[in-house]
Amino acid sequence: MKDATGKSLRWMIVTVGRSGSSLLSTIMADAGGQFGITAPAEWDPRAGEMEDPDAKRAAHQMRRAFDIDSGRRHVLFPQIEARLRRSLARKYLKQSLLRAECVKIGDLDLLVQSAFALGYSPRVILNYRRFQDCLLSNVVGRKHAGPDSIAEDYSRIYRQGFELLKVFGGCAISYEEMLADPAGSWLAALGTVAGLDPSRLEAAASRRIRSSEREALESNPSYPECDAIYDRIAAEAGRVFEPVRHVRRARGAS
Repeated sequence: MKDATGKSLRWMIVTVGRSGSSLLSTIMADAGGQFGITAPAEWDPRAGEMEDPDAKRAAHQMRRAFDIDSGRRHVLFPQIEARLRRSLARKYLKQSLLRAECVKIGDLDLLVQSAFALGYSPRVILNYRRFQDCLLSNVVGRKHAGPDSIAEDYSRIYRQGFELLKVFGGCAISYEEMLADPAGSWLAALGTVAGLDPSRLEAAASRRIRSSEREALESNPSYPECDAIYDRIAAEAGRVFEPVRHVRRARGAS
């Protein structure tokens, strides 16, 4: 599928992880979204699914470059290693986007601009969840990342993801809304952004979403910045963002 300027569209599902992105991806795949891999017969909420291997490699390399640039990793020749890792990230991302129209992986906020630089027209699907629930899932699932580290990733990914969404276009979809209202406004926004048939999306959501997975919202007073980011994104629930004129102008459109 192409945009108005003739550039191939790519849908980037930006998420911190443990926010329902595998569920969202399988719903999109059931409705015709092309992830370059086969959707699982049954969605397992305990496992990450629909992650293209080259996209994972690209995200890993770009995250390492980001950590070096931010002073989080100390290496002998930081500028050289960071440059090498960014080059590898672009190589792997290019391979992934050749076969997949939809990409889902953690740290994808670091790759949206690279997709644009590679000549694609990215759209951001920002999949988000209340921080407290993400924290509980990630603390249990990770061995080395503590609450502060998880909060730092949450803040960066959703802060950047929200700004990238407003620049390149797309929509924001919450885990809580998916489970509470499988046929809600999020489904219509997703169909518009991803160009997927509404009836197929609704049928996929009805089949994949189980009522037993619904949870109550919780806040975390220890990390007010994370709750504030969640609230800012939630205020735009159901809205479809179009690319800003700067993006259209860069692609030669008025």
